[in-house]
Amino acid sequence: MLAIDEITQFHRASNSNHDPTGLGRWVSMPFAGKNGRTTRAVMAYNPCCNNRLDTGTIYQQHRRYFVKHRQDTTCPRTRFREDLIQQLKTWRDSGESLILCMDANKHIYSGQLGGNLTNPDGLDLEEPMLALTGAQIGPTHFRGSKPIDAIWVSKDLHITNVAVLPVGYRVGDHRLFVLDVTNQTFIGAKNLPIQRLQHRRLTTRNLHTVARYNDTLTTLLTSHQCLECIHRPHLRGLQQVDTSVVSSLDSLDDEVSDYMRHAERQCRKIKNGIIPFSPEAAIWVRRGQIYARLLSQNRGNGGNQSNLLCAAWRCDIANPFQLSTPEIHQRLALCKEQQQYYRLHGPQYQSSHSTTRLEIARDKGNTEALQRIQEIVARERQGRRFAAIRRVTGRARGRSVASVQLDTGTIPVKVTTEEEVTASIISEVHNK
Repeated sequence: MLAIDEITQFHRASNSNHDPTGLGRWVSMPFAGKNGRTTRAVMAYNPCCNNRLDTGTIYQQHRRYFVKHRQDTTCPRTRFREDLIQQLKTWRDSGESLILCMDANKHIYSGQLGGNLTNPDGLDLEEPMLALTGAQIGPTHFRGSKPIDAIWVSKDLHITNVAVLPVGYRVGDHRLFVLDVTNQTFIGAKNLPIQRLQHRRLTTRNLHTVARYNDTLTTLLTSHQCLECIHRPHLRGLQQVDTSVVSSLDSLDDEVSDYMRHAERQCRKIKNGIIPFSPEAAIWVRRGQIYARLLSQNRGNGGNQSNLLCAAWRCDIANPFQLSTPEIHQRLALCKEQQQYYRLHGPQYQSSHSTTRLEIARDKGNTEALQRIQEIVARERQGRRFAAIRRVTGRARGRSVASVQLDTGTIPVKVTTEEEVTASIISEVHNK
């Protein structure tokens, strides 16, 4: 069973359920929505009857399992029907809606299993094709003469469309079923919420980032002895893993996932990118940060003075602790003014810096650095291209032009009517 795209955010893996015998007779996937709404999709398979004991069919495998482990000689098809109905009733009693997709290998309308599923005094499910069209499904196997596959749903689910495609529209020898269910009844929400994608700090193209991630994760795994915990069941010589070992390994997996997320948060700082990087712009950004820290310290917020002094020395700020508050404000205003300048003219400084580094790497014969710089230049060029596209095709960021000032050579003339403004803009654009 597979869930893709937006619906995956509602999947609750911890509540997934499968056949407790391990025979794979059914598997389920629950989806929890709003207002306590839960819908469970179930896939089930009822084995074909085969009375030859020396065969490797699914039917005989199930028979051997029940005889060996439960001393039960009941027909595996009967045992499947009883166990599945009991499990479905458990889910329905807990308030869940059901979508059951099953290869019943039996007539879905006249068979006993189909009757148990649609019994009004029992599960009270419905077969949507019959409910919507009033017509029964035809043969569902390419060599069959009767319907043996179907989808059953709870009556509280609103089915808008259902289709059974001919043989050949899917992989296998059975027909393909398509079912449309409204979001309101499936997850309790009319529209699926839009999940904002989180920016990944770990990028394999940045080798420095990868190295920091690996070092941080290795340190965490070593200090918490995660590898020893993984190998502990094998060292004890366990032939069969019991429930406690599975639970401890699941907890360890969650713990390792937390370490991986922590290592990713530490491997790289995400910057807003408002000011394109260049050595000239970076110095003014760092100076602005230092002056802001000095103001914070003057207000009594504290901080490590040694680190602040070293940072000021690297930015050529002499005697930072002797500056008065008005002087700091004045220098901070100058930093903001310079940052605004590099925000507007930064791309040309960034391009010049990249060209310089490219020539240095080429002169040294460093092919690895040369390739990395070329990739950075290509990404910067692509980023500027798409930024220009977004400026043109994106959301409007201002109101329409209400007036235009024309340069007549002597006295500027201001026009305000719609016709004059439009004509002035068109003539100005076409004359360039």
